[in-house]
Amino acid sequence: MFIIRNATVLNGNFKFIQADVEVDGARVRRIAPRLDGAPVVDAQGAYLLPGLVNIHTHGAVGYDASSCDYEGLNAMSKYWASTGTTSFLPTTTTALYEDTLHAMETIASAAEQGVDGAEILGINMEGPYLSKQYKGAHRPDWLRSVQEFDFDAMQRAAGGRIKLTTIAPETDGAPAFIESYGRAVHVSLGHTGADYETCMAAFEAGATQVTHLFNAMPPLHHRNKSLIAAAFESGVMVELIGDGLHVSPTTAKMAYAMFGPEKIVLINDSMNAAGLKEGEYEFCGMHVTVQGGVARQEDGTICGGIAPLFDCVKNMTSWGVPLEEAVRMASYNPACAVEAQARVGSIAPGKDADLLLVSKGLELQQVFVKGKAFKYE
Repeated sequence: MFIIRNATVLNGNFKFIQADVEVDGARVRRIAPRLDGAPVVDAQGAYLLPGLVNIHTHGAVGYDASSCDYEGLNAMSKYWASTGTTSFLPTTTTALYEDTLHAMETIASAAEQGVDGAEILGINMEGPYLSKQYKGAHRPDWLRSVQEFDFDAMQRAAGGRIKLTTIAPETDGAPAFIESYGRAVHVSLGHTGADYETCMAAFEAGATQVTHLFNAMPPLHHRNKSLIAAAFESGVMVELIGDGLHVSPTTAKMAYAMFGPEKIVLINDSMNAAGLKEGEYEFCGMHVTVQGGVARQEDGTICGGIAPLFDCVKNMTSWGVPLEEAVRMASYNPACAVEAQARVGSIAPGKDADLLLVSKGLELQQVFVKGKAFKYE
């Protein structure tokens, strides 16, 4: 047990208060103006923020969630913890059937065994149920419909840990899939050219969010409505890549004005070169060049992110979003998007002690994962 004293705490209502926070084991026990009776960590006025929750990350430090082993997932977990993310969903990319099946088994096993950094909350399966027209960085020859690629087999291999999957609602079998699985798995619309009516029907059938808003979909048009307009009309949650590259700062501010701080889920959509030097890489069967902070395929298509999620939070604040709202977008909102908010995503008694000490200049000072001070090795 210990007490974090003299902190500017972002509480469970996402308001800053001056308070002490008592940590008992892996949980937050109490929050009060003054607490005594345990060893003290003096925050010296620094912010105490909830650990970030990244629900869309394909890889980091040379490892890809679609193909790595326990060692790779553990390395990814430790790197993300060092950057302020305390829980995450390893995100698979479109791949061959047997390879995806193996990835599900590997991630499930790692989650069961436990990792040394950020907790594996579940699995995000992005692909292969995507539109070839808006494939983005996914290999078109590996895309499949739900009828050709058995989701039930994937979920069995994952031990029920697939929490989120993306689908283009115009693809074969998509409407029936959303109707059947929308209550058991969070279905996100993305990599799609579907019209407004098709997207609205998908939301009404059970789809709950949008995969990386603005990316891999038709642009917002004043008459020809599509997914962006349907998402706005439906009030669903929308992922937003906050690196300033996938979406321009002005467009990110537009998304904030449209959807507000309760509906945006900040993600980094990272690939395996995150945390490494710029250069040449292979990612999901594709050659990728990382230069100037951007990962691109040979045809120039952006191929995943490089920036840690905490950098996306800092970007949003630099674009005029209040810090407490930017943090919410990267902690509580993503936790809600996969129904993990009862345990992670905010600072409140009884919740996991996933905590970040951050200077008033927004420099990360200390990360606590389940109540333990994390040291990156």
